Amino acid sequence: MGNMFLIRPMEASHSSASGVPSLCG
Repeated sequence: MGNMFLIRPMEASHSSASGVPSLCG
C-alpha cells in the first residue's frame, strides 16, 4: 500500500487506515 500512496496520493487520502498523511490536503 505504501507504493500506491506514492503513485496515487489521492487514493491514500481515502484510505486513512493506511496511516499516511494526505498530501492532497
